[in-house]
Amino acid sequence: MLRFVKSMAACLVVVVALVVNAASGTSAPGKTGGHFVSEAPFGHTILQASESGEHGTELVAFSGQVRFHCNEAAYDATLTASTVISVTFVPTYNGCEFTIGESTESATVSTNGCAYTVTIGEEATEDNTVHLSCPVSKRLELKSAGCELSLSPQTPSGGISYKTIIKNEKHAITSDVTLEEIQIQNHSKGACKGLPTNGTGSLTGSVSAAGYTQVMEPVNITATGLTEHPKINSEAVHTGFSGLQTTASKYAFDAPVGTVECSTTWMLGTVIPKAVREVTLGLLYAGCKSGERTVTAQVNGCAYVIKLTGTGNDASVTLECPAGKVIETTVDSFPGGCVVTIGPQATGGVVDLKGEGSGSTRDLLLTWTLEGIKYSRDGCEGGGEGSNGTYTGSVTLKGFTTSEGQAGIWVE
Repeated sequence: MLRFVKSMAACLVVVVALVVNAASGTSAPGKTGGHFVSEAPFGHTILQASESGEHGTELVAFSGQVRFHCNEAAYDATLTASTVISVTFVPTYNGCEFTIGESTESATVSTNGCAYTVTIGEEATEDNTVHLSCPVSKRLELKSAGCELSLSPQTPSGGISYKTIIKNEKHAITSDVTLEEIQIQNHSKGACKGLPTNGTGSLTGSVSAAGYTQVMEPVNITATGLTEHPKINSEAVHTGFSGLQTTASKYAFDAPVGTVECSTTWMLGTVIPKAVREVTLGLLYAGCKSGERTVTAQVNGCAYVIKLTGTGNDASVTLECPAGKVIETTVDSFPGGCVVTIGPQATGGVVDLKGEGSGSTRDLLLTWTLEGIKYSRDGCEGGGEGSNGTYTGSVTLKGFTTSEGQAGIWVE
């Protein structure tokens, strides 16, 4: 069981992560955490990263209708200092293919002077950024007989993790990457012509990088100093969440409203990649009562966001709502009416995530007690505001995909 104490408040980019991390003296703006270290004399290091064999990446675009990967990719960079936090480089690709439905086509990558800058982040994997930059009016182009896609300058969301491996009897780096919301433009006249002009994609996979001196002798390179947080993991590349109440959800407010208890709670989570630090859980309540009074709960698009924030047991929970929206609970049988509203806010409290099941049936039992919830009463024999509300209950969260059904989820 993981316990969290709250204190509220295309084959391309992957390699970037690895190589970059270890490869440049470029300074990055803002706050950073970890860094990369070379033991080469004076820090002068030639970095060679590869994407082949067991290490490779795949770009999945337009809701899975198009897949792109390269059998070989090389990324060369030069590190000019012993300790760096970012690097910029241009990759090369060979043996690339588009898979469109059931057919596969040979493809090429035209970099057109585009380059990747990867910066090591402040806290954890998701803070490591990959930025694609290009000369004016240029884009990274992926082409085959039936597909012609391009990527304009951007910084995708997602995360990069790294670990030290042994290569050439020296320390080297392997990076696992999950990048999301990659913006893609479709210029196709063939098999991909029917797809939208603009779409999104995700890039997943791994890349390995090794360091060498200027005379090509292997040298140690390592990634150090970055705190790595636990993550919510899934067997599938794209996973949604659904949750059904295990014990009754209860909101507790000051008198005269008291406790609002709902007999049924559903939760629906956003689609996530294989490993993330946070999930957003939409809400739907039914069968709610306050004592003998019937309560109608209108969520209005609000959702709870759970973010794992520490190396062990730290997390945060935030209630987020669309602009101008709040959770509204209307309590019947009050003279003049009674509506209790809860708006966007951070909360305190305790959350337990307990893994259950095995394999594809693995799920998470979410049990929480949120405290210090701010709310306001309209009517309710006097109205007013409070900041001592609580929310308790438990929900079994299951992962699912649109095509394969349930997908195992766990925290580690």
